[in-house]
Amino acid sequence: YLPETEEVGLYYGDSTLPKVDPKDYWPKAEQNNTKKNLIAGKPPYIFSEEEIDFARATEYYNSIQALPLLTDGKFATRATYSDPALVHFTGAIGRTLTFDLGHTSAVSGVMLRFLKEDSSGVQPPQRIVVYVSLDGENWEKVYDGENSVQGTNIYQKKEISLKNTYKARFVRVYFTVSSHVFCDEIEVYGT
Repeated sequence: YLPETEEVGLYYGDSTLPKVDPKDYWPKAEQNNTKKNLIAGKPPYIFSEEEIDFARATEYYNSIQALPLLTDGKFATRATYSDPALVHFTGAIGRTLTFDLGHTSAVSGVMLRFLKEDSSGVQPPQRIVVYVSLDGENWEKVYDGENSVQGTNIYQKKEISLKNTYKARFVRVYFTVSSHVFCDEIEVYGT
């Protein structure tokens, strides 16, 4: 899913992607073929599929201040909705998180980790879609899958190995939000 308009996501602030040169490669000193997390410490640009209603436009239901936790490399330690390492997404059908890799990169996979806690209504998303782009305007869908997990009071570590390695400056991850989706970490792998 790609939002028709960026206005819906204004709850999360200005989500305008920077204009970039697709030939902006990593400086020679930083180039290597070691696979790593390309978004470590980078905040996402977020779009909400529907407008977030007034009652849910709070840090408790839809995190804004906690967004840096998504890429800080620290995982939640307790399988409960109250763990402070979790970023909250509630209602509004789905979220699209876009990450600027900083330079054109070779992207080969994505990892997301979600809480499943039935007693509080926190569930992993039912669908996850991944897109890549060289310029932030033209997008290629590289993964689209249903998602399910058994058990409760557990974390689901969803590792997505892409069929190919893709040249990209931006990676966009869309996931559904049926009620509450709580995520503690997202990583994008590549060189």
